[in-house]
Formats: sequence, structure tokens, C-alpha cells
Amino acid sequence: MPSYRELPPPLFLCNTPLTLLSLLIGYVIACLYFIPFYIQDSKAMKAAGGEHGIQPERRMIGLLHLVLLEPIGLCLFAMTSLGPPQFHWIAPLIFVGMIGIANLAIYQATCDYMVSSIRFPLPTSPHS
Repeated sequence: MPSYRELPPPLFLCNTPLTLLSLLIGYVIACLYFIPFYIQDSKAMKAAGGEHGIQPERRMIGLLHLVLLEPIGLCLFAMTSLGPPQFHWIAPLIFVGMIGIANLAIYQATCDYMVSSIRFPLPTSPHS
């Protein structure tokens, strides 16, 4: 059997670990989940007259619903990681998807909050 370096590129790409697709699907779901929150925040910013019209903590609302998927997904993935014959092969991949949703949600909401809170004028900041 030839090694992976001897295979032609299209065949080599087909042999990549497809289990990571569950992580990608989780990331896509998390991105799509935040779209209504961004639309709602942009409407609130327009109504308030600018970015500083709303509180930075408002950007963390979307995270409240998804943050528990991280520990739940980690625990259930650990329980089902023995694989067949104890558990079906798809069970750990479902929980990896849950971990992916929570990971992206945490990173996305936290980074958005930090950027907006730094720009928010505080009485003790040198920018006020």
C-alpha cells in the first residue's frame, strides 16, 4: 500500500479526517445563531445614536443560551469515546459538534464584548 505522500492530491484530500466535519458544523451553527443578535444590536445602536448608546454587556446575551453546551458536550464525549461496540460511532461526533458550538460562541461573544467595552468611555479611562 502506498504511503499518503505517494497518493495523488485528490485522493489524499479524500482521506483527511472527516470526523472534524462535526466541529465545522458546530462552528457554522454557532455563527448562524448569532446573526439575529447582531441584527438586534445594530437596530438598537441606530436607535440609540451610535455604538456607545448600548451597554457592552448586551453583546453577551447570545452566550447565555450556549455556554452550557461546553461542559455537557465534554462530559458526554468522554462517556461515549469508547466507541463501538459500547456506543454508536456517531455519538461522540454529536458531542464534538456541541463542543464546537460552545467554543465558537464563547470566543465570539467574549471578543465582541472586550472590543466594545474598551471603546466604551469610562470615567477612569484616559480616553474620557
